[in-house]
Amino acid sequence: MSNAITSSDSIELTDSNGRKITYRELGVFEDAMMRKAAGIHSGNELYMRYAMIACGIRAIDGQPRPMPVNERSIDAAIKEMGDEGFFAFVKHVQGQLATEEGEPGAIANDADHAAKQGASLKK
Repeated sequence: MSNAITSSDSIELTDSNGRKITYRELGVFEDAMMRKAAGIHSGNELYMRYAMIACGIRAIDGQPRPMPVNERSIDAAIKEMGDEGFFAFVKHVQGQLATEEGEPGAIANDADHAAKQGASLKK
């Protein structure tokens, strides 16, 4: 059985600011609505990576976050996540990949590696 996040699973991440971030992968309908909301930016691969992660945030510190409905609200969600939130997400994904490859947590515990990976998302 895979450890991949499915649209019905939620995970809680803690970023370096101590924020508790609840994330759930977008379902098909939510993904379609996010792409529609992104408008002209839907063809921008980098923007859509950030948008997909930010739109999957369901709550921060227990406060529910609505699904962004337009470009401005997607931008606000990306800004609210900040570098710390994105790095926490990248670190989690890397931990999953390491576990699937038989190295439980090997990469997840390497914050420097996570920061470098997060920086590569900005390219």
